[in-house]
Amino acid sequence: MYVAVLKQRNQPMIYLKRSLITGILCLFVLISVQSQNTPTLNEAQRIKHQAEVLYNNSKLDSAILKWQAAAELFLSSKKYSQYVHCINEVGSTQSELGRFESAESTLENILMIGKNHLGDTAREVGKSYYYLASCQGFKGNYEPALVNLKSALVIARENKKDRTDEAVVLNGLGRINFFLSNYNEALDYFGQSLDILRAHDGDYNQIAGGYINMGSINLMKGHYGNAVAYYEKALQYIPEDLENQHKAGVYNNLGYAYFEQGELESALLYYLKSLTMRRSLLDANHPAIASSLVNVGNIHYRQGAPDLALQYYQQALDIRKETLKADHPEIGQNLMNIGMMHDLLADYPKAEMYLKEAISNLIIGAGAGHQFVGDAYLNLGSTYRKQNKSVLADSVFQLALEIFVSKQSTKDIISIHLERARLMEKDPQMALNYTEIALAALFPEWETMKGGEILTQISPSNCHDLLKIYKEMAGAYENIYVLNNGIEQLENALAIRKLSVRLLDMMRLNYRSDISKMYNDELNRIIYEKGVSDALQLGIIKKEATYNEEAFWFIEKGKASVLHTNLVESKANKIGGVDPGLLERLHSNKKQLTYLENELISVDSMHQTPIREKIFELVRGFDALKDSVRMAFPDYHQLTQQIDVPTVRDIQNTLAPDEAVLEYFIGESELTIALVTQNRFELELIPDVESIKSNVKSIYRAINKRDKGRFRELSMALYSNLLEPVRGHLADINELKIIPHADLWYLPFESLITNDTNDDKLADASYLIADFVISYHYSSTLLTGHQRVIDSDNQSLLAFAPVFKSSAINRIEDSLRYSSFYEKSNSHDYLDVLPESELEVAKIARVFESNGQRASVFLHKLSTEEKFKLNARNYSFVHLATHSFIDEEKPNYSGIYFSKPDSLAIHNEDGILFAGELYNLNLNSDLVVLSSCESGIGKLNRGEGMLSLSRGFYYSGAKQVLYSLWKVYDKSTSELMVSFYDHLLNGSPTASALRKAKLEMLKSKTSSFPKNWAGFVLLGN
Repeated sequence: MYVAVLKQRNQPMIYLKRSLITGILCLFVLISVQSQNTPTLNEAQRIKHQAEVLYNNSKLDSAILKWQAAAELFLSSKKYSQYVHCINEVGSTQSELGRFESAESTLENILMIGKNHLGDTAREVGKSYYYLASCQGFKGNYEPALVNLKSALVIARENKKDRTDEAVVLNGLGRINFFLSNYNEALDYFGQSLDILRAHDGDYNQIAGGYINMGSINLMKGHYGNAVAYYEKALQYIPEDLENQHKAGVYNNLGYAYFEQGELESALLYYLKSLTMRRSLLDANHPAIASSLVNVGNIHYRQGAPDLALQYYQQALDIRKETLKADHPEIGQNLMNIGMMHDLLADYPKAEMYLKEAISNLIIGAGAGHQFVGDAYLNLGSTYRKQNKSVLADSVFQLALEIFVSKQSTKDIISIHLERARLMEKDPQMALNYTEIALAALFPEWETMKGGEILTQISPSNCHDLLKIYKEMAGAYENIYVLNNGIEQLENALAIRKLSVRLLDMMRLNYRSDISKMYNDELNRIIYEKGVSDALQLGIIKKEATYNEEAFWFIEKGKASVLHTNLVESKANKIGGVDPGLLERLHSNKKQLTYLENELISVDSMHQTPIREKIFELVRGFDALKDSVRMAFPDYHQLTQQIDVPTVRDIQNTLAPDEAVLEYFIGESELTIALVTQNRFELELIPDVESIKSNVKSIYRAINKRDKGRFRELSMALYSNLLEPVRGHLADINELKIIPHADLWYLPFESLITNDTNDDKLADASYLIADFVISYHYSSTLLTGHQRVIDSDNQSLLAFAPVFKSSAINRIEDSLRYSSFYEKSNSHDYLDVLPESELEVAKIARVFESNGQRASVFLHKLSTEEKFKLNARNYSFVHLATHSFIDEEKPNYSGIYFSKPDSLAIHNEDGILFAGELYNLNLNSDLVVLSSCESGIGKLNRGEGMLSLSRGFYYSGAKQVLYSLWKVYDKSTSELMVSFYDHLLNGSPTASALRKAKLEMLKSKTSSFPKNWAGFVLLGN
């Protein structure tokens, strides 16, 4: 059985009881009984065997009834040893089901009976002591549990021939010490237990339990890699097809390991798997189920959803109040979690109330010096700090610190000193002192170490702690600089910001999922913003140009780092010497995973469990495959580490004389514009960044509403902010490579008006597109480091236009899958017919054919997702004239519509190409054109840019992607596209061909407004 040991940050489960398979405790099961042939004894043995079979099949209530029936028969025959054995099993199983009061009463009674009839040192008496201690431990009565375990240990050591009994009791002592936060003592007991089990060929569940507990100690010490290794070892001892509490506990603990490392998606998968398994094995009110609910709540807490977390915490609290005593430490921890959520919701009085109640509970239930009490003090102090109750905050921080020091809990000691640093906001020198104390807790010799040396010695488990220290330390230096203008302090802050960025790079490489990478980057966005600001300030003060390059380094490090890492890994797959068969298995696994993830959101929550089961197994297999690749192919691993950014000189060396890079970075209070040409590098600072962001949102609305007057005002204002400051350096420039940031991804720069005009009809307006060829890019790193050469000899076209003429094709509500996604796309029961799309692709095909190039066009029902996936890799130009939809909350569930299959049952695809599927394609296209609505819009991530369909195509191998920023008219889109391809196949480069097509539309009064032409923009080289 497992016991939930939860702190504010969700602790792991510890193995408590004997195997769930009969016979694991040889001491407690293998009682010497002479063979009896009487009918009563035979019947008793038969019933006892039935109980064991029922138990092994997790039918615990039925097993209890059988053991009770067998016990009565043994008692009537005066076979007291067998009688005590059966009642021990009853009590133990009651405890396992969470019926602790009944279990304790049963075990106390049978202990007295056993001592009277069998003697103080009988094996079954030892078993009674052990099971009683286990039950008491679960209830939080640790002192009597220790007394009973020591009595059980004395009896176990009487058996010199078989030490398995001793191993089991030592494990119990380790468990109780774990509860008491005596981790070193617990580790010693667990180690002794596991050594005995391995030496005496213990039952596989016993050995699995030993490995689980060793992993849990490592988990609490922050040694996550070691913990995961122990858990994986434990799983090797549990049959794959067996579901038991061992396995549920391992999955829970693996979830915790990933949780602590910031891998929230992976953690959630393991937590849900554990919760599902526990619900199938245990009573609805079992404390282990409460623990799993807390775990899921912790995920929502870390994801910034305290309201949702509160719901899970409250469900867990209700269960625990039903099954545990009022002062049980797990109730106290639950109260603490609820208090923390009210703190996050800024309901500080309620937060104080819950945290104080938690402290009272924990002091009674666990002792005033317990680790959990320190956690509660820490959280209460934080709540006081946020209310400016400094004296109260410092007093409870001191109480917490004394507990953490006594427990040698380095992570918590660091947390206390960082909280005290935040408390000293008005005294930055004192705040700095506290951050240095925190760093000394992690690296006692830090003052003699260089920053880079610290990074070489930091373990993955301590990266988050070091990053938190660096953030507070750099902030303290910056605040000291503000007070006394000490340049040295600002230089120190900049140096620490650079170390922080390098640390983030290291952490990103250890994350498994893109979601975790992006989430961590977003949490630490301030590091990049402050780095840019500090470097620019130093450049102004010291008048040294090198600081501008430092600022540019921070700008680049803060952009598209996850996409860059993924592209580096993709490149490593091809040239890292990895076995092609292994890569194919990885690719196949990932495709299946993407399919199931899409499947998951198309069904209601009642039907998600079997899909989650499949996803869970695929994720485990995928992670194991990736680990195998990393270990077996060192060249591959080395290639994946190459994630640095280019210097300004590197970028200049890639530019032609008439090309310029314009890179934007939106900081806390100002916009930075970086201009790079072949011979020039300039940085410009623009204040009032909030006004710029507001204008970008407003111009997007004005264009879509065709509000020409408002558009004119906003366009001129944005040109003044974004282009005018560098326009004087663009005299000889013909092509602009624009790298937006944050909200600027919504802006088509080509629509900015470059002249002063008061004409709301825009008759005399001059647009930026008239002066420059324009393309867009995620970062300078991707612009220079992932140059993709276009094959000018292969200009074949693959085009799709479902058209959606027949309502039979478009009806969505007849399929749950389609209904679900259709609702997400904010559509009605039918997709709009796109009559111009058929003419569009037909005309484009004729342009290709007239130039002697191959063109394959799929229309109506033939325009299927299957045909796209089958053929897309073989064409240099891929054109999709269709509908698309966006899901800003879950970008991977944005999608492109193909024709709907007649029957989902006989087709491999559903007719929707989801963004998540794009990352599994292996395209070789020079250009993908997404002639559909909002194909470049998605969830905006400040660092990564727009998480859209266009990003997916770019990752999949497309050298360039032409996408739309808003809903586009069918007819004007068709005109633009045909003109674009005509110029393209007549020799114009892609960006130039697009510019010419737009300029032609500007000449017509009916299509001159930017709504008709500016929405299509080009991504890539």
